[in-house]
Amino acid sequence: MTQGPLVSTKMTAADYRRHFPQIESGFNWERFAAERWPIERRVLTNREELLGFYTFFRSSLGRVMPRFLHWLASRQMRMAEVLEKLHRLPTEDRQSINYFLKLWSVSTEPISMDLPTYRFGETEHFIMDGNHRACAIALSGRPFRIELYSIAGPREPDALVDLASCK
Repeated sequence: MTQGPLVSTKMTAADYRRHFPQIESGFNWERFAAERWPIERRVLTNREELLGFYTFFRSSLGRVMPRFLHWLASRQMRMAEVLEKLHRLPTEDRQSINYFLKLWSVSTEPISMDLPTYRFGETEHFIMDGNHRACAIALSGRPFRIELYSIAGPREPDALVDLASCK
């Protein structure tokens, strides 16, 4: 279930970069600006939909966030898989997720955040930044309101490196 259609915005590539300066994924900012990929916005409140988003967490041959040669055969994990294998995440990632869970546990308000995603296809999203916070929201069981800022770009490795391993 979606909360409504993605709506095109007047946001430019430069605006997007200013709004989300922490994005570190292998994103092709130059191509994004030159080709003027559309940016769409909408509100997400549905946990099941969030669980289907691809994260920056990777899995290979039974390992989560593998190193060295296992990295070559790795694939991006969807949020649901990350939550199932939370105990196998590196300690620093678990600590970050737990930090947000604890922070939000004292509030009675719905959790709110802006989330930058790269949308490829009709419904596939890759979370470009805020993965730990998004995982904590999904784990919390609390109501939330996520403002999605989705770049609608091509499914090509030179657009977003990690798209090659979203399978």
